[in-house]
Amino acid sequence: MKKIIFDRTVSVDELPEAFRVALIHSIAGKPRGIQASIAKFAGISTGQVTNIVKGLRPGNEARRRLIALSLDYEYEDFLALGQSLIKKSRRGKAKAEKSGLKPVPTLSGEDIMILEEVRGLLLKKGRKSKELKAFLQDL
Repeated sequence: MKKIIFDRTVSVDELPEAFRVALIHSIAGKPRGIQASIAKFAGISTGQVTNIVKGLRPGNEARRRLIALSLDYEYEDFLALGQSLIKKSRRGKAKAEKSGLKPVPTLSGEDIMILEEVRGLLLKKGRKSKELKAFLQDL
């Protein structure tokens, strides 16, 4: 069994999400068919495991315990892992907001066309930087 040293107090409200996060983390990077082997060990269908991963259904505690065991974790440690991952994610988001980082905006079709035109001006031989500056000032 994998032993993790974490605060083992998980509130009842956070329990399904903590379990789900730990499950996603534990199966990430595993070979194809991991959900099928988890389902077989737990005696449930692959669809039920998928529903837990997607957050559509939390699954009952007995199934969650079997799923944790199938991944070689004790249930409480598995929940603690999920809780710590959630806290880490929240800290990262708060740090990004505090530092003023913003998500990268998506480009519209018009923006892409402008960038292609700028790219074309940069690639053409004989064009001077004045032409490019004039083009960019017209925007």
